[in-house]
This record gives sequence, structure tokens and C-alpha cells, in this order.
Amino acid sequence: MFHRVYGARSVGLPAIGISQENYSKLIEIVNNDLKTISIEELMSDKIVSKGRVLITFDDAYQEIYEFALPYLKRSELPAVIFPVIDGLYYQEQFWWDVVYAFLYYSEKYTVLPFQNEISLPEQTRNKINHILTKVSNERGKEIYHLIDEMKGYDRNLRQSISNIMADAYNKNLSHNGLLPRSIDLNTFKHQLCGQFSIGSHTVTHEFLNLVPSSEVISELSKSKRVLEEITKRKIISFAYPSGIYTSEITDLVREAGYSFAFTTEHGANHNADDSLRLRRININDDFVCDDYGHFSHALTYWRLLKT
Repeated sequence: MFHRVYGARSVGLPAIGISQENYSKLIEIVNNDLKTISIEELMSDKIVSKGRVLITFDDAYQEIYEFALPYLKRSELPAVIFPVIDGLYYQEQFWWDVVYAFLYYSEKYTVLPFQNEISLPEQTRNKINHILTKVSNERGKEIYHLIDEMKGYDRNLRQSISNIMADAYNKNLSHNGLLPRSIDLNTFKHQLCGQFSIGSHTVTHEFLNLVPSSEVISELSKSKRVLEEITKRKIISFAYPSGIYTSEITDLVREAGYSFAFTTEHGANHNADDSLRLRRININDDFVCDDYGHFSHALTYWRLLKT
């Protein structure tokens, strides 16, 4: 499971990012030592032997078109891309990257840009202020905790915080690097759809456990319909936003016509597993690097095979 593959510098959420250099070395291992299959092969075979890999990309960041997919094309390796529909149409900057970048790169004791603009829960305000009392390299763990907490917020509040932080970052902090964003519809339609398989990742990336069943059904059916119109192909796979699902949500995914659904639970899959609760291995820089931050072929290979 990939999300972001970045070039010279990353200002987004580190847990879902891998550098272009590390990514290229990982793909070399996959290409040489493992058997990569497509979602269509998985659909037709049903029985998958040990050592086979399915490559997936959640969210369809612009960066994957620039830094990730060319390696797959050269090696003729298949992959599944899971775009967010609103991301394609509006080239969105995803809120988790915005929150991380603003809080990590802001100066110590920065005053919150939304002090009087939105009604922020007091607990959240205190957490953010506490984070900003620390130097940048001591903030990471608390920023992650805050992002996890924000997953449970009302969507409008979460987006309001993100919008204001993005505006403040772009005005005052963009010298650290541009905020990552979704790929645009035109590039997606004309450069990716004919080369790679496409799966659904909802319309808005809303966490499906927070909304009523009617909205879950709408997110599932609309994203499937729109992608089938864009790609002219049947959409058979789905990735749960942030990997969050319940038994009820899984049932709705099945009823919406998906054959495969992917979680973010770590691990390999076996033939008897539920095809709508498939596990994945999240790939980021930490996964492929040793304690000194250097790519390790041996460690990477061992971590892949021990799963």
C-alpha cells in the first residue's frame, strides 16, 4: 500500500510517504524477487500462491504520476489506483497533510490563525497550543495523535480547520515545500486510466463509520458510477478511507457491487480470507530504511517476506 511518493522534499504526513529514491529501490526488489499480479488476475484466479504481490496507491496524489508510476511502466508492473472523486475534480490538498505541515513547520509559539474564526473544542485548542510550544523535531508524535483525534470530528469542522491552516501555510511557510495534492482529472483520465487498474475510494474520503448508512451507500455507489463513466471499465475494487470499516459497512460494500475491498490492517492475505477485508503492507520510508535512515535491501526484503 502506497500513498505518496515524493521528489526532493516532503512536507506531508510522513507515515504515508516514501522518497522517489527509496521507492525505486523497493520496486527493483519487487520486480526481481516477487510476482506482481493485477486486480483482474486476482479476480479471475481466486487462488493466489505465496509470494504474489498486488501494488496499490490510495488517494491518487499528483506525485505518483510524476515519481512512482514511471517505474512501474518501465517494468511493466500492474497496480491499482484508488482516487477520491472530489480530489480529481478539485485537486484537493488532503487535510491530514495540511495539519501535519502547518503544525510541524510553524514557528514556536505561533498564534493559531483561527482563534476567532471557528468554534474549536477547548481540548483541541489546548493540544495545538501545546504542540506549538515545542521545537519542530519534538512535535511529531503529538501531531499524529491530533490527526487521529480529528478523524472523529464533524466533517465541516475538520475541513474548516484544514482550510485555514492551508491558507496560513501557503502564505507564510511554503518555502519549506508545496503542500501535496490530488492528481487532476485530465491527467488521471488521459495518462493513468489506460495504463493501470482503477478502484473506488469514495467521493469525499469521509470516514464511513461516522455517517448514516444512506450516506455510505451514496459514497459507494456514486464513486463507482463516476469512475466507470471516466474509465469505461467496470470498477470491482474499493479501499476503505483510512482503512475504517464495520460489518455493516462491509455488507454495504458487497451490495454496491464490489468484489474486493482493502483495509489498512497490516499483513498478508490467504485464499480463505474475506475478499472485502483484505490486509495490506503500508510502505513508507521507515519500512525500507535502517536505524540510520539508509535504504536497506536486506531489511526491506525480510520485512516483506516475514509478513
